[in-house]
Amino acid sequence: MKHLILGTAGHVDHGKTALVRALTGVDTDRLEEEKKRGITIVLGFAEMELPGGIQVGIVDVPGHERFVNQMLAGVGGVDMIMLVVAADEGVMPQTREHFDICRLLNVRKGLTVITKTDLVDTEWLALVQQDVEGLIEGTFLEGRPVCPVSAKTGDGMGALKKSLAEIAGEVEDRDSRGILRLPVDRVFTMKGFGTVITGTLLSGNVKNGEAVEILPGGLQARVRGMQVHSKSVEEALAGQRTALNLQGVEKESIRRGDTVTVPGLLTPTYMVDAVVTLLPDVEKPLKNRSLIRFYIGASRGVGNIVHLDREQLMPEEQGYAQIRLREPVVAMGGDRFILRSVSENRTIGGGEILDPQPRKHKTSDPSVVPSLEVLKEGSPEEKAVVFLRHAGFSGMDLAGFRCRLPLAKGTAKKILQRLRERGEAVTLLADTLHLLHMDHLKKIEKKTLSVLTGYHRSKPLEPGIPKAELASRLSTMIGEKVFPSILNHLSRGGKVIVEENRVRLPEHKVCLTSEEEEAARKIEALYKEAGLAPPYSRKLSGELGLEESLVAEILRHLVERKSLTHIQGDLFMDTKALEAGREKVRAVLEGEGEISVAGMRELLGLTRKYLIPLLEYFDGIGFTARKGDVRVLR
Repeated sequence: MKHLILGTAGHVDHGKTALVRALTGVDTDRLEEEKKRGITIVLGFAEMELPGGIQVGIVDVPGHERFVNQMLAGVGGVDMIMLVVAADEGVMPQTREHFDICRLLNVRKGLTVITKTDLVDTEWLALVQQDVEGLIEGTFLEGRPVCPVSAKTGDGMGALKKSLAEIAGEVEDRDSRGILRLPVDRVFTMKGFGTVITGTLLSGNVKNGEAVEILPGGLQARVRGMQVHSKSVEEALAGQRTALNLQGVEKESIRRGDTVTVPGLLTPTYMVDAVVTLLPDVEKPLKNRSLIRFYIGASRGVGNIVHLDREQLMPEEQGYAQIRLREPVVAMGGDRFILRSVSENRTIGGGEILDPQPRKHKTSDPSVVPSLEVLKEGSPEEKAVVFLRHAGFSGMDLAGFRCRLPLAKGTAKKILQRLRERGEAVTLLADTLHLLHMDHLKKIEKKTLSVLTGYHRSKPLEPGIPKAELASRLSTMIGEKVFPSILNHLSRGGKVIVEENRVRLPEHKVCLTSEEEEAARKIEALYKEAGLAPPYSRKLSGELGLEESLVAEILRHLVERKSLTHIQGDLFMDTKALEAGREKVRAVLEGEGEISVAGMRELLGLTRKYLIPLLEYFDGIGFTARKGDVRVLR
């Protein structure tokens, strides 16, 4: 069964609510003040089934200019509109503003309804029809039905329903495989149920019992029940008017404009890159950094518009801009928005979001506009490349791409895999399909090789730089999470050699000078002769007349060669002597099961100065374990 949302649009008191009542039998004016004044103040909702089994949710919006905020909250998720014009008044200011808003939001389907035909004669009706045709000329409503009706007498209602069914059949289904997004347009409590929110399910689906997140506040909740078209269901799909009974949140913590979504996927933003259009009847240009009111989905905020390709936007012009907001909003690439002036409180333009998570641009950066042109006109693959470039050294995972490109998960995966196959990107983390643009990898590679070259030059006797130190030196470029993947990629490509816990250049070899070789032989012989009671390394410099730094490097070199073993601090021992002592201890423990400190001292002939560090070393490598006052084999 097909589901879609139909919205009304038109001037105050032009019969929108009466028309909805005639179509559905539902009076969408719920408030006492609405009934008293005879005008709609807040959003009203109804539903109907059109021929062909098409389920239609209807959003009835206020027509008064004071309630345009309400209108904008309701029209954001509609699939088609009924532009309503009263026969006794014709096209009025809010008719034009509502129609402008629908076009700016890229509504592409709909029809025009001339109401209250029972109040005028045929000659006057013909004049109003001409007025309407002048308004819709050159727009998506040109050539679509213009239906004269009387909600009072019922004249024309049958033809209207038939036309609605024909146009509804042309509306494409929304993507229920996309990311769950339900902008909240109402929130209330029901006795015995708790918090209930309503909205139009823009994309994705939601099921009973699922965990959800409410943004921008980051509230966590669970769906305990839901209704679509006033009927309880187990699952709601994109394109349906949906009411969710939420568990775990209070009504007061949710407000209109919040978005119900999948936990941990979308990120609220204070900035968006966009293509912006200024309406032709705006009286003055929109200057750089002008204060504007920003409307997206059911939310609104205030911010500044920063033009990226000009100093000011003239009426009827289109340009690229970054909108910097004072409060966060939830947005995705392709979302439409409306701009209204702060001073005059009127609609001045709108546009399409190209990047919902941009970096803060400098207007002098020559790469900004070409990138935005690709995001506006390019293919999904071309857009993915731009986003990957913008992600910098951090790269971007599948979830990040889907927040910027409104694609089904499978489609997005295929696009990213093609980028990888073409050599434009490499995989950092396979489980989340976390990619890095090849240009950024080359920069990381260049930095890594520079660090290694410098390290080898300053410490030629070391076999390589410790991994932890290399990660620290690259931390301004790449995070700890992706460092192993970067290192693995460079290693597979033969750029670096990873040996145990160190990294080196392939050409690096530890080569001692003749003087260093002589010093190493002396140190090695000294430790060999001393056995398990060697000098502490801090004394070697003075005894041998060598620089402390050189002694330290030679000791590290001898450890790497496995001639010496580092026990702790500045205590090293001859490896063969250490192994011989270890075998003595093993023989005793295998025969007697345990050995005391005194027994160990007698067995190895050591003073406490050497015995205690040696015991701790044996414990540390898992050879022995302390059990009370004795040692046993681990």
